[in-house]
Order: sequence, then C-alpha cells, then structure tokens
Amino acid sequence: MKKTSIDDYDYYLPKELIAQEQIKPRTHSRLMVLKNNKIIHDRFYNIIKYLKKDDVLVINETKVLRIKLSGKKETGGKVSLMLVSKKDNHSAECIFKGNLKQGNIILFDKNIKGEVTERKENKVEVKFNKSRNHIIKTIGKLPLPPYIIKDLKNEED
Repeated sequence: MKKTSIDDYDYYLPKELIAQEQIKPRTHSRLMVLKNNKIIHDRFYNIIKYLKKDDVLVINETKVLRIKLSGKKETGGKVSLMLVSKKDNHSAECIFKGNLKQGNIILFDKNIKGEVTERKENKVEVKFNKSRNHIIKTIGKLPLPPYIIKDLKNEED
C-alpha cells in the first residue's frame, strides 16, 4: 500500500481561477460534484438535487479572528506576529516572521507595544500594553493564505 504524501494533493490552479473576493450572495458560489466518475459543475443553490436521503451535510461556521499583527522593533526591523494562544489578558504565544529575541520591544500602530518575554524555537511569548481583545479589534488583520492578495474588510467577506 502506497504511503500518502503531501505531494499527492498538489495540483495546478491558474491564478485567474483563484477568487479574490467572495461571491454575493454566497449561494451563487460554484459547486463541483463528482458523480459516477464524472465531474459536474453547478452552483451551490442546486446542492439539494445531489443529496440523497441518508446523506450528511456538514456546515462549517468557523469564524476567523483578526490575529495577524504587523509592527516594528525599536531598531526599525519589520515584524509580523500571529497570535496563537492566550496566556493571560495581556500576553499571548505567537508565531512570527522577523528576527526576534527575548527582550525585544515591538511597536505597533495606535500606541500598542509588546515585549518578547520568552522565545522558544519558532514561537515567542509577548506581553502587550493593551488587552488581547483590544489589540485584535484595533490593529488585528485577518490571516489570509498567500494566494489571496486583496485584504478582506470584514470577517463576512
């Protein structure tokens, strides 16, 4: 039996087919159905005609939080943080891009500051001068995959 690899899921997708914004209304999104080894292209509002009596439809209503932060070290170097887990109301464990070490001060917009209190391999713990909720609401951005170029204005997009 062949071992599954991440490469088994690799495929070519032309850039012009990558949606940069959501279709409205959402029910008009494209739907691909594989039936009897044939691919059928349709719209989501027609999904009911492909479902049978005992089928299960799982709806993902996951919300994406504004956990991506962009700032600069006091020395001027750019830093990007992604809040991963809450330590307390003012501290969070973060993954990061940039060169960070314990003791670094990170300056963000809106007078928000963070201090790297601990560094573990690819994560840092950062203590902020404002609450995590305030930071997310004030300067947080939605984390997007690299193929989405346009910044979303709200979580519903």
